[in-house]
Amino acid sequence: MSRKSVLLFVLFAACTPVVFAQGGTLPRISSVATSPLVAEGQTVSFAVTVTGTAPFTYQWKKGGADVAGATSATLTLGAVRLADAGSFTVVAANSSGIATGGPYVLTVTADAAPVVEQGSSFLPRKWLRKFTQGG
Repeated sequence: MSRKSVLLFVLFAACTPVVFAQGGTLPRISSVATSPLVAEGQTVSFAVTVTGTAPFTYQWKKGGADVAGATSATLTLGAVRLADAGSFTVVAANSSGIATGGPYVLTVTADAAPVVEQGSSFLPRKWLRKFTQGG
């Protein structure tokens, strides 16, 4: 019985270790589908397609920190808040190495549909007179 020798190299690119093993195909992030501009309260998804030797593991990151529980090819954020805005990356790995995708920038806008009430400064004064005087 022969043993297959595995040759490992560790490269450091932008502070991210990349490990290569002989005999497999490195993961490659080949496409990304995003919804980068959403209003507060909406749902947003980032999805990647990875090629290479399966199986893959995934870890999504925001600002360099792991997003808890975000370990699939799709990151879905429900009911986003302004604080959810930021730069996201994904790390896809297999037995041959890792690939990092991104950054993917999420912009969240305030749900700023103003509620117009009597006396509101959003309406011109001439309109306010008409509304308050019934004309």
